[in-house]
Amino acid sequence: MKNEDESGVISIFTEAGRYYKLKKYEAAIDLYSKVITLDSQYETAYLNKGACLINLGHYQEALQILDQAIKINPDNIKAYHNKIYALKELNDYENLVVCYDKLIKFYPKEVTNYHEKAQALMKLDRLQEAITCYNQVINLDPNDYKTYNAKGFTLSLLGRFEEAIECYNKAIEIKNDYIDAYYNKGSALSLLGKFEEAIECCNQLIRLKPEEVDSYINKAKAQTALGKYQEAANCYDQAIEIEPKNYESYRNKGITLTLQGELDEAIRCYDYAISLNPQDTSSYFNKGAALSKLSRLDEAIECGIQLIKLQPEEASFYFNLGATLVASKQPKNAISYFEKVIELDPNFPNIYDAKEDALYAIGQTNEDL
Repeated sequence: MKNEDESGVISIFTEAGRYYKLKKYEAAIDLYSKVITLDSQYETAYLNKGACLINLGHYQEALQILDQAIKINPDNIKAYHNKIYALKELNDYENLVVCYDKLIKFYPKEVTNYHEKAQALMKLDRLQEAITCYNQVINLDPNDYKTYNAKGFTLSLLGRFEEAIECYNKAIEIKNDYIDAYYNKGSALSLLGKFEEAIECCNQLIRLKPEEVDSYINKAKAQTALGKYQEAANCYDQAIEIEPKNYESYRNKGITLTLQGELDEAIRCYDYAISLNPQDTSSYFNKGAALSKLSRLDEAIECGIQLIKLQPEEASFYFNLGATLVASKQPKNAISYFEKVIELDPNFPNIYDAKEDALYAIGQTNEDL
Protein backbone atom coordinates (compact mmCIF):
# COMPACT_ATOMS: atom_id res chain seq x y z
CA MET A 1 0.00 0.00 0.00
CA LYS A 2 2.89 2.30 0.84
CA ASN A 3 4.37 1.86 -2.62
CA GLU A 4 0.99 2.72 -4.17
CA ASP A 5 0.81 5.90 -2.08
CA GLU A 6 4.33 6.86 -3.11
CA SER A 7 3.48 6.16 -6.73
CA GLY A 8 0.41 8.37 -6.46
CA VAL A 9 2.40 11.22 -4.94
CA ILE A 10 5.04 10.99 -7.65
CA SER A 11 2.33 10.97 -10.32
CA ILE A 12 0.76 14.16 -8.92
CA PHE A 13 4.18 15.77 -8.56
CA THR A 14 5.00 14.95 -12.18
CA GLU A 15 1.70 16.37 -13.39
CA ALA A 16 2.36 19.54 -11.39
CA GLY A 17 5.71 19.83 -13.14
CA ARG A 18 4.00 19.69 -16.52
CA TYR A 19 1.71 22.57 -15.55
CA TYR A 20 4.73 24.50 -14.26
CA LYS A 21 6.50 24.15 -17.62
CA LEU A 22 3.34 25.41 -19.34
CA LYS A 23 3.38 28.42 -16.95
CA LYS A 24 0.00 27.38 -15.55
CA TYR A 25 1.16 28.25 -12.07
CA GLU A 26 -2.22 28.20 -10.26
CA ALA A 27 -2.92 24.66 -11.43
CA ALA A 28 0.63 23.61 -10.50
CA ILE A 29 0.24 25.14 -7.01
CA ASP A 30 -2.96 23.12 -6.41
CA LEU A 31 -1.15 19.92 -7.32
CA TYR A 32 1.97 20.70 -5.28
CA SER A 33 -0.34 21.41 -2.33
CA LYS A 34 -1.90 17.96 -2.78
CA VAL A 35 1.57 16.42 -2.77
CA ILE A 36 2.42 18.23 0.47
CA THR A 37 -0.86 17.06 2.04
CA LEU A 38 0.02 13.48 1.16
CA ASP A 39 3.70 13.81 2.12
CA SER A 40 4.53 16.72 4.40
CA GLN A 41 8.28 16.01 4.04
CA TYR A 42 8.33 16.29 0.25
CA GLU A 43 11.01 18.98 0.09
CA THR A 44 10.94 19.60 -3.67
CA ALA A 45 7.17 20.11 -3.64
CA TYR A 46 7.63 23.04 -1.24
CA LEU A 47 10.47 24.36 -3.36
CA ASN A 48 8.49 24.19 -6.61
CA LYS A 49 5.33 25.59 -5.04
CA GLY A 50 7.41 28.51 -3.81
CA ALA A 51 8.74 29.06 -7.34
CA CYS A 52 5.16 29.11 -8.70
CA LEU A 53 4.14 31.68 -6.11
CA ILE A 54 7.13 33.86 -7.02
CA ASN A 55 6.15 33.72 -10.68
CA LEU A 56 2.68 34.93 -9.67
CA GLY A 57 4.13 37.76 -7.59
CA HIS A 58 2.94 36.26 -4.27
CA TYR A 59 6.26 36.86 -2.57
CA GLN A 60 5.27 36.71 1.10
CA GLU A 61 3.44 33.43 0.65
CA ALA A 62 6.38 32.09 -1.35
CA LEU A 63 8.75 32.90 1.51
CA GLN A 64 6.61 30.95 3.96
CA ILE A 65 6.61 27.90 1.68
CA LEU A 66 10.35 28.13 1.01
CA ASP A 67 11.00 28.29 4.74
CA GLN A 68 9.19 24.95 5.00
CA ALA A 69 11.59 23.48 2.44
CA ILE A 70 14.54 24.84 4.43
CA LYS A 71 13.08 23.42 7.65
CA ILE A 72 13.10 19.99 6.04
CA ASN A 73 16.57 20.49 4.58
CA PRO A 74 18.61 23.40 6.02
CA ASP A 75 21.16 22.92 3.22
CA ASN A 76 18.68 23.52 0.40
CA ILE A 77 20.69 26.05 -1.61
CA LYS A 78 18.02 26.54 -4.25
CA ALA A 79 15.49 27.50 -1.58
CA TYR A 80 17.80 30.26 -0.38
CA HIS A 81 18.31 31.51 -3.93
CA ASN A 82 14.55 31.63 -4.46
CA LYS A 83 14.09 33.40 -1.14
CA ILE A 84 16.63 35.99 -2.22
CA TYR A 85 14.63 36.68 -5.39
CA ALA A 86 11.43 37.20 -3.38
CA LEU A 87 13.15 39.31 -0.73
CA LYS A 88 14.63 41.58 -3.40
CA GLU A 89 11.16 42.13 -4.82
CA LEU A 90 9.95 43.05 -1.33
CA ASN A 91 13.00 45.26 -0.60
CA ASP A 92 13.49 43.22 2.59
CA TYR A 93 17.20 43.95 3.01
CA GLU A 94 17.49 42.68 6.59
CA ASN A 95 16.46 39.18 5.59
CA LEU A 96 18.49 39.39 2.41
CA VAL A 97 21.60 39.81 4.54
CA VAL A 98 20.62 36.69 6.52
CA CYS A 99 20.19 34.69 3.29
CA TYR A 100 23.54 35.84 1.90
CA ASP A 101 25.20 34.85 5.16
CA LYS A 102 23.78 31.34 4.66
CA LEU A 103 25.09 31.18 1.09
CA ILE A 104 28.50 32.47 2.22
CA LYS A 105 28.60 29.68 4.78
CA PHE A 106 27.96 27.15 1.99
CA TYR A 107 30.30 28.83 -0.51
CA PRO A 108 32.86 30.93 1.39
CA LYS A 109 34.92 31.60 -1.76
CA GLU A 110 32.04 32.78 -3.97
CA VAL A 111 32.63 36.52 -4.31
CA THR A 112 29.17 37.27 -5.78
CA ASN A 113 27.50 36.56 -2.44
CA TYR A 114 29.76 39.05 -0.65
CA HIS A 115 28.99 41.67 -3.29
CA GLU A 116 25.25 41.12 -3.03
CA LYS A 117 25.40 41.18 0.77
CA ALA A 118 27.32 44.45 0.63
CA GLN A 119 24.63 46.00 -1.60
CA ALA A 120 21.92 44.96 0.86
CA LEU A 121 23.93 46.37 3.77
CA MET A 122 24.30 49.67 1.94
CA LYS A 123 20.53 49.86 1.53
CA LEU A 124 20.35 49.50 5.32
CA ASP A 125 22.99 52.23 5.76
CA ARG A 126 25.28 49.67 7.41
CA LEU A 127 28.22 51.01 5.46
CA GLN A 128 31.07 49.76 7.62
CA GLU A 129 29.74 46.21 7.36
CA ALA A 130 29.55 46.64 3.59
CA ILE A 131 33.22 47.65 3.57
CA THR A 132 34.01 44.46 5.51
CA CYS A 133 32.31 42.49 2.73
CA TYR A 134 34.35 44.28 0.09
CA ASN A 135 37.52 43.52 2.06
CA GLN A 136 36.58 39.84 2.05
CA VAL A 137 36.22 39.95 -1.75
CA ILE A 138 39.61 41.66 -2.09
CA ASN A 139 41.18 38.97 0.11
CA LEU A 140 39.76 36.34 -2.25
CA ASP A 141 40.62 38.25 -5.43
CA PRO A 142 43.20 41.05 -5.00
CA ASN A 143 42.79 42.06 -8.66
CA ASP A 144 39.05 42.72 -8.48
CA TYR A 145 39.16 46.37 -9.55
CA LYS A 146 35.38 46.77 -9.39
CA THR A 147 35.43 45.89 -5.70
CA TYR A 148 38.09 48.50 -4.98
CA ASN A 149 35.85 51.02 -6.71
CA ALA A 150 32.78 49.90 -4.73
CA LYS A 151 34.74 50.05 -1.48
CA GLY A 152 35.97 53.54 -2.39
CA PHE A 153 32.44 54.70 -3.11
CA THR A 154 31.27 53.40 0.27
CA LEU A 155 34.17 55.12 2.04
CA SER A 156 33.18 58.34 0.29
CA LEU A 157 29.65 57.99 1.66
CA LEU A 158 31.25 57.86 5.11
CA GLY A 159 33.22 61.02 4.36
CA ARG A 160 36.52 59.10 4.33
CA PHE A 161 37.66 60.61 1.05
CA GLU A 162 41.41 60.05 1.39
CA GLU A 163 40.88 56.32 1.95
CA ALA A 164 38.38 56.29 -0.91
CA ILE A 165 40.94 57.83 -3.25
CA GLU A 166 43.43 55.10 -2.30
CA CYS A 167 40.85 52.53 -3.38
CA TYR A 168 40.16 54.33 -6.65
CA ASN A 169 43.90 54.52 -7.31
CA LYS A 170 44.18 50.78 -6.73
CA ALA A 171 41.32 50.12 -9.16
CA ILE A 172 43.02 52.33 -11.77
CA GLU A 173 46.36 50.60 -11.16
CA ILE A 174 44.72 47.27 -11.99
CA LYS A 175 42.69 48.63 -14.93
CA ASN A 176 44.03 51.96 -16.16
CA ASP A 177 41.02 52.69 -18.38
CA TYR A 178 38.40 52.06 -15.70
CA ILE A 179 36.07 55.01 -16.19
CA ASP A 180 34.01 54.61 -13.00
CA ALA A 181 37.11 54.83 -10.81
CA TYR A 182 38.29 58.05 -12.48
CA TYR A 183 34.83 59.54 -12.14
CA ASN A 184 34.52 58.68 -8.44
CA LYS A 185 38.09 59.75 -7.73
CA GLY A 186 37.41 63.13 -9.33
CA SER A 187 34.31 63.58 -7.17
CA ALA A 188 36.24 62.72 -3.99
CA LEU A 189 39.05 65.12 -4.92
CA SER A 190 36.55 67.91 -5.49
CA LEU A 191 34.96 67.25 -2.11
CA LEU A 192 38.43 67.59 -0.57
CA GLY A 193 38.93 70.88 -2.40
CA LYS A 194 41.68 69.39 -4.57
CA PHE A 195 40.29 70.89 -7.75
CA GLU A 196 43.45 70.78 -9.88
CA GLU A 197 43.72 67.02 -9.33
CA ALA A 198 39.98 66.66 -9.95
CA ILE A 199 40.46 68.41 -13.30
CA GLU A 200 43.20 65.90 -14.18
CA CYS A 201 40.74 63.07 -13.52
CA CYS A 202 38.19 64.76 -15.77
CA ASN A 203 40.81 65.18 -18.49
CA GLN A 204 41.59 61.47 -18.28
CA LEU A 205 37.88 60.67 -18.53
CA ILE A 206 37.57 62.92 -21.58
CA ARG A 207 40.50 61.12 -23.22
CA LEU A 208 38.90 57.75 -22.49
CA LYS A 209 35.35 58.71 -23.41
CA PRO A 210 35.21 62.10 -25.17
CA GLU A 211 31.45 61.93 -25.70
CA GLU A 212 30.66 61.74 -21.94
CA VAL A 213 29.02 65.07 -21.02
CA ASP A 214 29.35 64.65 -17.24
CA SER A 215 33.14 64.77 -17.50
CA TYR A 216 32.99 68.25 -19.06
CA ILE A 217 30.43 69.42 -16.51
CA ASN A 218 32.50 68.21 -13.56
CA LYS A 219 35.65 69.70 -15.03
CA ALA A 220 33.89 73.03 -15.46
CA LYS A 221 32.64 72.93 -11.87
CA ALA A 222 36.21 72.42 -10.64
CA GLN A 223 37.43 75.25 -12.86
CA THR A 224 34.70 77.50 -11.47
CA ALA A 225 35.79 76.65 -7.92
CA LEU A 226 39.30 77.78 -8.88
CA GLY A 227 37.97 81.04 -10.30
CA LYS A 228 38.76 80.00 -13.87
CA TYR A 229 35.42 81.23 -15.13
CA GLN A 230 36.19 81.63 -18.82
CA GLU A 231 37.73 78.15 -19.01
CA ALA A 232 34.67 76.78 -17.23
CA ALA A 233 32.32 78.55 -19.67
CA ASN A 234 34.28 77.07 -22.58
CA CYS A 235 34.01 73.64 -21.02
CA TYR A 236 30.24 73.99 -20.70
CA ASP A 237 30.15 74.98 -24.38
CA GLN A 238 31.89 71.70 -25.20
CA ALA A 239 29.29 69.82 -23.16
CA ILE A 240 26.49 71.67 -24.99
CA GLU A 241 28.04 70.83 -28.36
CA ILE A 242 27.96 67.14 -27.46
CA GLU A 243 24.50 67.21 -25.88
CA PRO A 244 22.53 70.33 -26.89
CA LYS A 245 19.53 69.37 -24.75
CA ASN A 246 21.42 69.04 -21.47
CA TYR A 247 19.80 71.69 -19.27
CA GLU A 248 22.44 71.33 -16.55
CA SER A 249 25.15 72.59 -18.91
CA TYR A 250 23.16 75.74 -19.69
CA ARG A 251 22.27 76.33 -16.04
CA ASN A 252 25.83 75.88 -14.82
CA LYS A 253 27.18 78.05 -17.61
CA GLY A 254 24.74 80.68 -16.41
CA ILE A 255 26.17 80.44 -12.90
CA THR A 256 29.69 80.86 -14.28
CA LEU A 257 28.62 83.88 -16.34
CA THR A 258 26.96 85.37 -13.26
CA LEU A 259 30.25 85.08 -11.39
CA GLN A 260 31.89 86.92 -14.29
CA GLY A 261 29.28 89.67 -14.04
CA GLU A 262 27.76 88.82 -17.43
CA LEU A 263 24.23 88.83 -16.05
CA ASP A 264 22.20 89.31 -19.24
CA GLU A 265 23.97 86.40 -20.92
CA ALA A 266 23.57 84.34 -17.74
CA ILE A 267 19.80 84.97 -17.74
CA ARG A 268 19.61 83.76 -21.34
CA CYS A 269 21.32 80.54 -20.24
CA TYR A 270 18.88 80.10 -17.35
CA ASP A 271 15.94 80.69 -19.68
CA TYR A 272 17.18 78.03 -22.07
CA ALA A 273 17.76 75.59 -19.19
CA ILE A 274 14.17 76.22 -18.03
CA SER A 275 12.85 75.62 -21.55
CA LEU A 276 14.57 72.23 -21.47
CA ASN A 277 13.51 71.39 -17.91
CA PRO A 278 10.66 73.53 -16.54
CA GLN A 279 10.97 71.73 -13.18
CA ASP A 280 14.55 72.82 -12.51
CA THR A 281 14.30 74.97 -9.40
CA SER A 282 18.01 75.83 -9.49
CA SER A 283 17.61 77.63 -12.83
CA TYR A 284 14.70 79.69 -11.53
CA PHE A 285 16.60 80.49 -8.32
CA ASN A 286 19.74 81.63 -10.10
CA LYS A 287 17.76 83.55 -12.71
CA GLY A 288 15.92 85.37 -9.92
CA ALA A 289 19.20 86.25 -8.23
CA ALA A 290 20.63 87.63 -11.49
CA LEU A 291 17.48 89.65 -12.14
CA SER A 292 17.66 91.10 -8.63
CA LYS A 293 21.25 92.20 -9.23
CA LEU A 294 20.03 94.00 -12.35
CA SER A 295 17.20 95.60 -10.30
CA ARG A 296 14.66 93.84 -12.53
CA LEU A 297 12.64 93.07 -9.41
CA ASP A 298 9.26 92.40 -11.00
CA GLU A 299 10.81 89.63 -13.07
CA ALA A 300 12.69 88.33 -10.02
CA ILE A 301 9.36 88.18 -8.15
CA GLU A 302 7.91 86.05 -10.97
CA CYS A 303 10.82 83.63 -10.54
CA GLY A 304 10.13 83.48 -6.81
CA ILE A 305 6.46 82.69 -7.39
CA GLN A 306 7.39 79.93 -9.83
CA LEU A 307 9.81 78.42 -7.29
CA ILE A 308 7.05 78.22 -4.69
CA LYS A 309 4.74 76.52 -7.20
CA LEU A 310 7.42 73.93 -7.90
CA GLN A 311 8.43 73.36 -4.27
CA PRO A 312 5.74 74.68 -1.91
CA GLU A 313 7.36 73.23 1.23
CA GLU A 314 10.72 75.00 0.83
CA ALA A 315 10.89 77.79 3.44
CA SER A 316 13.84 79.57 1.84
CA PHE A 317 11.84 80.26 -1.34
CA TYR A 318 9.19 82.12 0.65
CA PHE A 319 11.87 84.05 2.52
CA ASN A 320 13.65 85.11 -0.68
CA LEU A 321 10.40 86.13 -2.33
CA GLY A 322 9.46 88.17 0.73
CA ALA A 323 12.87 89.88 0.69
CA THR A 324 12.49 90.68 -3.00
CA LEU A 325 9.05 92.16 -2.39
CA VAL A 326 10.49 94.35 0.36
CA ALA A 327 13.28 95.48 -1.98
CA SER A 328 10.64 96.38 -4.58
CA LYS A 329 8.79 98.57 -2.06
CA GLN A 330 6.03 96.02 -1.43
CA PRO A 331 6.53 95.21 2.29
CA LYS A 332 2.79 94.62 2.85
CA ASN A 333 2.81 91.82 0.26
CA ALA A 334 5.98 90.36 1.79
CA ILE A 335 4.45 89.76 5.23
CA SER A 336 2.36 86.73 4.23
CA TYR A 337 5.44 85.06 2.78
CA PHE A 338 7.43 85.66 5.94
CA GLU A 339 4.55 84.18 7.96
CA LYS A 340 4.65 81.11 5.73
CA VAL A 341 8.37 80.74 6.47
CA ILE A 342 7.59 80.74 10.21
CA GLU A 343 4.88 78.13 9.64
CA LEU A 344 7.28 75.86 7.73
CA ASP A 345 10.39 76.49 9.82
CA PRO A 346 10.03 78.52 13.04
CA ASN A 347 13.83 78.54 13.44
CA PHE A 348 14.60 79.94 9.99
CA PRO A 349 17.51 82.43 10.31
CA ASN A 350 16.54 86.13 10.52
CA ILE A 351 12.89 85.46 9.75
CA TYR A 352 11.47 87.32 12.75
CA ASP A 353 13.64 90.36 12.09
CA ALA A 354 12.60 90.33 8.42
CA LYS A 355 8.93 90.20 9.33
CA GLU A 356 9.35 92.94 11.96
CA ASP A 357 11.12 95.17 9.42
CA ALA A 358 8.31 94.65 6.89
CA LEU A 359 5.70 95.48 9.50
CA TYR A 360 7.64 98.57 10.54
CA ALA A 361 7.77 99.69 6.92
CA ILE A 362 3.96 99.77 6.79
CA GLY A 363 3.64 101.33 10.21
CA GLN A 364 2.69 98.21 12.17
CA THR A 365 4.28 95.90 14.72
CA ASN A 366 3.71 92.29 15.77
CA GLU A 367 1.66 93.64 18.70
CA ASP A 368 -0.67 95.37 16.25
CA LEU A 369 -1.33 92.03 14.57
